[in-house]
Amino acid sequence: MKRAPVMAKDGSVVNYRTRTCASCWLPKAAHFRWIYSYLSAVVDQVNTEHYRFDVSDMQNLQVLRYRPLQKFDWHFDTFDGSDRKLTCVINLSRPEEYVGGGLCVSGDWHGVENSTHQGAANLFPTWIKHKAKAPLLGTRWALVAWITGPSWK
Repeated sequence: MKRAPVMAKDGSVVNYRTRTCASCWLPKAAHFRWIYSYLSAVVDQVNTEHYRFDVSDMQNLQVLRYRPLQKFDWHFDTFDGSDRKLTCVINLSRPEEYVGGGLCVSGDWHGVENSTHQGAANLFPTWIKHKAKAPLLGTRWALVAWITGPSWK
């Protein structure tokens, strides 16, 4: 795990104080195929029922670790030229493993209040502003997937 990078509007990678958690990547290797397959099925179902975006792939999964006072301020998961269309954030921690912290999505986002349950997933368009609040105690783990597709029409 290393300090998680932040992408600038032009797609370059920078480190800012807005994101202080640690991250690592799960490559699309044979031993991770099961999780990519499972997530693809979940995303396909949610996309079909709620968004109907033209999607075709998933970027490498990112595992995030938030220790006390580590956070990621308000941000978007897209930038000029990006093919990201949907963000999927899955809580990997049990609720009793941390106090405070969690996902916040801008606006009246249905279901985010339940995202503290282990395995809870939130899917939303990448242009929706969101943040990860810092836990006060314990460690919160999350898995993030970005679903991609052809340019918007």
